[in-house]
Amino acid sequence: MTDQTYSRRQTLAALGVAAVGGLAGCSTLTDLRGVRPLWRQSIAARLNAGPPVATADRVVLGTQDKRVYAFGADDGTREFAVETGGPVETAPTVSPTDGFVHAHSTDGDLYAIDEDGTVAWHEEGVHSRAVLARAGSLLVQFDPRSDTVTGYDAATGTRRFERVTSAYRFPGLTRDVFVLLDPAERSERRLAALSPADGAVRWRSDPGGYRGLTVDADRLATVSEEGVELRSLADGSLQWRTEFDAAVDTLFGGAVHLDGDAYVKLRPRDGPGVVVALDGETGEERWRRTGGYEIERIVSTDETVLAVSSVDDPDGGILIRIDGFDRDGTRRWQRTTDIAIGGVVETCTLVDGTLVVGSDRRIRAFATGDGSPLWQYDPDGSRMHVHAADDALYVAYRDDAGIARLPVP
Repeated sequence: MTDQTYSRRQTLAALGVAAVGGLAGCSTLTDLRGVRPLWRQSIAARLNAGPPVATADRVVLGTQDKRVYAFGADDGTREFAVETGGPVETAPTVSPTDGFVHAHSTDGDLYAIDEDGTVAWHEEGVHSRAVLARAGSLLVQFDPRSDTVTGYDAATGTRRFERVTSAYRFPGLTRDVFVLLDPAERSERRLAALSPADGAVRWRSDPGGYRGLTVDADRLATVSEEGVELRSLADGSLQWRTEFDAAVDTLFGGAVHLDGDAYVKLRPRDGPGVVVALDGETGEERWRRTGGYEIERIVSTDETVLAVSSVDDPDGGILIRIDGFDRDGTRRWQRTTDIAIGGVVETCTLVDGTLVVGSDRRIRAFATGDGSPLWQYDPDGSRMHVHAADDALYVAYRDDAGIARLPVP
């Protein structure tokens, strides 16, 4: 792939970068170089591919031809193709420890496939749009249509629990605890922390107006109309509560990013979106900075906090913008990309120290330290799912089922 001829829109985007050149200290988007996949495997033309998942050794995805495929990470060699009862549209899970792959087909069935491609167990069901997650020996199936979560032993398929939840998105899961929004009376909710071993309730919170939750290894952040609360995952004890003068933005999920400190997305009634950094121990506000008019994602490295948002394109439409801050809130760089989106940033991931952002048709990579453009990838006529695992980056082609691994310099 060669560098492209850029439109007026792209030139304006690059000028937008130049306008903050003192912050960015880096080159324009015309420095982007194209990359070619390290390998690419086609599955079937004119079939849709689902989102991929990967370990260090293997990448897995489902497709509309009613199969789950596994490919070797190094060279893309096909390892197995397992038939299911229906198309597989949601992301499977794959374990780095026991090699099990779990996948859900749209006819509602759940499959557990061992590392050799043999179906170890299979459960017929009615959860046609269920989402799966795995932590340790626990496999969780979340069906947002029926508000049901079911826990299984990942190796044997034995049911550990089934409960009703009121979450809009997947609840919080770690190796040690599974947290969900437990329906309480009327519109109020409470938190319930379950044992991954048997689903026994370890603790419940008082009813509250929770709208979402985020967990890390030992903490739980919840969002309500008033602000953010941080609790201990071990016993649910409240560590701090912080209220804001604007609404916490839960529209795109991930309202709180936990990384030592807590980083919260706010959506003022007028004006651009705001990133607020809170001290992880006390909840005290450390700094706040503006981004684009809607901040969708916040990610971080050891040195940099990155806010990915959307901004108006001078030629019409919406583009992706990135703001990079030092940990103390100093704005290190700002960049408006040439990536047009329909309101949703499809890709925002860190891989081997590189920030990768994109729409479903183009992705761009930037250095996290100074925002320098590194490379671009624009496949011809195919929409993509993107997944990062360790130091590898994969794209699944939605419209023309296939999978590829991209180089990450």
